Amino acid sequence: MMRLAGKIAVVVGAGQSPGEGIGNGRATVLRFAQEGAKTLAVDRDLASAEETAVLAAKSGGECVAFQADVMHEATLAAAMAAAVARWGRIDILHNNVGVSIAGGDKPLDELTEAAFDRVSAINLRGTIMACKACAAGHAAATFGRDRQHLVGSSLWKHLPAGRLQGDESSDDRFHRAAGVAQRALRHPRQLYPAGG
Repeated sequence: MMRLAGKIAVVVGAGQSPGEGIGNGRATVLRFAQEGAKTLAVDRDLASAEETAVLAAKSGGECVAFQADVMHEATLAAAMAAAVARWGRIDILHNNVGVSIAGGDKPLDELTEAAFDRVSAINLRGTIMACKACAAGHAAATFGRDRQHLVGSSLWKHLPAGRLQGDESSDDRFHRAAGVAQRALRHPRQLYPAGG
């Protein structure tokens, strides 16, 4: 039995970086296809997203490539709108975009403002804006919220979409998200890796 039969998924970061093996984004799309989902494969590199879509089709899934960049909110909104226009709703959002060394991450005494801002914009702001765009897509679609889930590699592993559209306890959500980052930074293993 296919666990995602009839589900509509958007995978952000569905392309493939250079190198051997298969990246998490592409692997997610292929697994979703095997499980019966219809998927929008989103990546800033359209050619790479198209390659993913072709592979997904070979796995028997319906997959469409779409170009968007998490650094530009409008492109994420366009991606979610395209999924809703094509399939009528979004059931799953999987955010698989993140950088570390490639974004300029360094030990604290070598870290630059520009590198920190880039890593934060891609890893944190990009995930939040993808969820925001998805929530807007949910608001435009007509279907039961009890079946909606957002899956994010950075912030939300499995969160009912209604929670992103506001509830009594949501006012400080992003303050709390920043607090999680602060706690991770304060962890001894982050400041003094390998027993230093």
